[in-house]
Amino acid sequence: MCGDETSCGLRDDGTVACWGSQDLGRSSETFVRIGVGSGVACGIRSDGTLSCWGDTRWRATEVPQGSFVQLNVQAHGGCAMRTDGTATCWGDNYFFPSGAYASLGAPYGIRPDGTLVALRTDNQFTLPTGTFVEVSGESTGGCGRRSDDTLACWGNNFTERLNPPSDTFAQVSLGFTLACGIRRDNQIVCWGDDSDGQSTAVSGTFRQISTSGAGSGGSTEGTHACAIKADQTVQCWGDVGMPFPGISVAQPAATFKQVAAGPRHACGILADDSLACWSNTYSPSGPPTGSFTRLAAAGFDFTCAILSAGALACWGDLPTGLPKSPAGSYKAVAVARTHACAIASDGSLSCWGENTAGESTPPSGSFVAVAAAMSFSCAIRSDGTLACWGDNTSGQGSPPAGVFVDLAVGTSMEIPSKAHGCALSADGKVTCWGDNSVGQTTPPNQTFIQLSAGDLHTCGLSVGGQLWCWGLYARQPL
Repeated sequence: MCGDETSCGLRDDGTVACWGSQDLGRSSETFVRIGVGSGVACGIRSDGTLSCWGDTRWRATEVPQGSFVQLNVQAHGGCAMRTDGTATCWGDNYFFPSGAYASLGAPYGIRPDGTLVALRTDNQFTLPTGTFVEVSGESTGGCGRRSDDTLACWGNNFTERLNPPSDTFAQVSLGFTLACGIRRDNQIVCWGDDSDGQSTAVSGTFRQISTSGAGSGGSTEGTHACAIKADQTVQCWGDVGMPFPGISVAQPAATFKQVAAGPRHACGILADDSLACWSNTYSPSGPPTGSFTRLAAAGFDFTCAILSAGALACWGDLPTGLPKSPAGSYKAVAVARTHACAIASDGSLSCWGENTAGESTPPSGSFVAVAAAMSFSCAIRSDGTLACWGDNTSGQGSPPAGVFVDLAVGTSMEIPSKAHGCALSADGKVTCWGDNSVGQTTPPNQTFIQLSAGDLHTCGLSVGGQLWCWGLYARQPL
C-alpha cells in the first residue's frame, strides 16, 4: 500500500513493514488488511477491529470501535465498513453524514439508493447526480460507475484523468494522474498520464482460468488469478493490475494444458504432461515426477494432482489427515486450505483433513465434479444435480435445483462464514448461491464454458475466450 511519501507492506505472518520519507513508527500487531495515508497507517486485525499509528494530530489514530471488513485510508484519517454493512470515518475533516451506506470509496460514499455523498467537510466539488454502484476517489476528485455502467468523474482534471471514454464498464479506479476501468467486453481501458506506459492496458483471449483466494487458501495473499492464453502461455495478475509477487518473476516460459493458482504459489501441467510450480515468496517442495492429466486448485502451501494412471499425489505442507498418496484410483480432485476431496474411478467421493464443520464428510452416491472451499464443499452428481456439505451459515450449503455441468466455490478470507458457490448449466448460463455481500453471486449475462471462484469473487470464461469476473475482485485485469 502506498501513501503520500510512505509505503507499507503486509508480511506473510501478518506483521507490517513501512518505508519512505515519513516516519510512521512501527506497529507490533498483526493484520489481515492495511491502508496508508498521509502521515498515518491503519490495519484491520484478524478479529475485525481497527488500529492506526503515525501522526497523532487531527485524531487520525483515534479509530472507532467495532468489527470491520473494508478499509480506506486518506490524508490524516480514513473510513471503514463494518461487518453489518454500516460505515464510519475518523480523523481530520471527516464528518460522515448520518444514514446507511452501500459502499465506500473514501472520501466518498454511496447511499443504498445509489446517490453519492462526500465524506469530508472540505469537499470543493459538485458531485454528479444519478444512481451509482461503485465509487473510487481521493482528495482531489473521484470517478463513479452508474447503474447503467457508464462513468462520471469530478474534481481536478490532472492530465485529463477525468475524461473517461463513453463505454460501459464493470469497474473503475482513479489515481492522481490517471484512471483505469474494465469494460463490459472484458478489455482494460486507461486514460490520463501515459508517460511511463501506465495507461497502456493489457488485452488478450484466454482458454482456462484459476483464481486464488480463501476458497483455495484462506490467505490475505489470495487476491490474484492465472489464466492460459490462446497461445497456451500463462498470464497471472493481482490486485489493481499489479502482478502478484509469487508469480511475476519465476513463472516458467512454457506452454501449458492447465494452471492452478494458490495464495503463495502456482502450478501447471505442461504440454508434455509434467508438472511445474513457481513462487517468489514461498518455496514449495518440488512436485512429483510423472505424467499428469488433472491438477487441483492449489491449496495454501500444497497441491494435489492425478497421474495418468489414476493415482492421486499431494505435495507441500499437507493439512493433518491428508496423505501424500491416498489409496485408490481417482478422476477428479479439489483442495481447500485444510481439506481435500476427490472422486474415485467408480464415482464415489472421499475427503481428508479438517472436519470441524463436516467439510470432510461427503454424501454417498456417484459424482462427476467436485469443488472445495474453507469449511464446505460441493459436487455434481451423475444426474447433474448439486450436493453440498459442511458449513451453511450463508446458505452456501444449500445449492439450487437444476442440472449442471461445472461448479466453483469460494470463501471470504476475513469472514469464513461468508461463502458462495456458482454452477454452470449446459446452455452456458450461471446460477450462484450463498453470500452476495459484494456481488459475487450476481454473474453477468453471458454464455460461459468454465468457472473459477476465489475469495469474495467469481470468474468465468465465455465462449468467445474472454474472462469475466464479478464480486470484490472484479477490478483485476482480464
